Amino acid sequence: MMGLLLLALSCAVLFLLPLVPAALEWWRPSDNAPLRVVREYDGSISHFAASFQRFVDAQLRPYLEQARSSAGQVEGALANGTRIIAVAPGQPLHLDDEEEKRRECERLILSPGDLTLPGERIYSGEIFAQGAIHGGPGLVLRAALAKGDIDLAAESYVMRWIHAEGEAVVGVRSRLYGRASAVRRLAVGPGSQFGRIFAPRIEFTPVAPPARPARLVLQRRPALALPSRVQANDVGRWLVRGDLAVQPQCWHRGHLIAAAGLQVGEGAFVAGSVKGNRDVTLAAGSCVLGSVVAAGSVFLAQDSRALGPIVAEDVVEIGPGCVVGTPEHPTTITAPHIRVAPGALVHGSVWAREGGEVLA
Repeated sequence: MMGLLLLALSCAVLFLLPLVPAALEWWRPSDNAPLRVVREYDGSISHFAASFQRFVDAQLRPYLEQARSSAGQVEGALANGTRIIAVAPGQPLHLDDEEEKRRECERLILSPGDLTLPGERIYSGEIFAQGAIHGGPGLVLRAALAKGDIDLAAESYVMRWIHAEGEAVVGVRSRLYGRASAVRRLAVGPGSQFGRIFAPRIEFTPVAPPARPARLVLQRRPALALPSRVQANDVGRWLVRGDLAVQPQCWHRGHLIAAAGLQVGEGAFVAGSVKGNRDVTLAAGSCVLGSVVAAGSVFLAQDSRALGPIVAEDVVEIGPGCVVGTPEHPTTITAPHIRVAPGALVHGSVWAREGGEVLA
């Protein structure tokens, strides 16, 4: 009898033992604070450039100083085995015979001034220049940081990121697979593809002449008539069943939400935001001061303007002469697919989560 009792007690202990930590946590919680989430990786498009700058400051300054006083280039290696080329200002980059044969340089390249990279080669190490970076046609970059400008010729490929403290110009039929950013201006040529780009002024070249800005004098336009299918009308915020069409050349002060598609007519003006549960279209010459949001796609016809964020669940198409955002108030365009015509201008960030394209 005693043996059976001891056996039952042992089984109960073995069964309850794994539950002790959970019981203690329930009795006296210790893990009840929110997790610390670091969003710098996604939140800042220049995150990688800032990290690389810290690496340069910590470990590569001696090579830059040696190259500054050199007549050619200085070569060396770090403790972790990373090989380095430091090119003197104004001097050409010289690769060794094996690198020229393979048309690929795996070494990290530095310059205390301007740096010129020959085209038709792969640069699989990071690149840093205190001045400008000039790239020949057909080159492939892993990552590059310039304290001045970046100028990449036609059919250039960027595999991870580039950042210019000045301006960045990317030639026709290029591929920006990672992140591309500039402190002043970024120009992307026709036929190029991109992922995530940012600058106070993004030009999809060639830039069209600026269109006459939309009139802001609302009383000179007829006001949008209240639709018959309005479900809610709260101080200018209209929620409409089905489709909603803003008539050409009229205006509305407030926000418009459509249960289906929404179209802002030619030359119309909306002093607020628009949202459609299907597609949203801004006709030629129209203007929306707030955000443009669609559960489907967003289409901006020629010379239309959207000053707030643009968000779509499918595609964003931006026509020639369109302007998104302002220099004083940069904004964001985000969608799985983004197609932009040459001549469009964006102030802020364009993030094509699956693929962006500048039309040829």
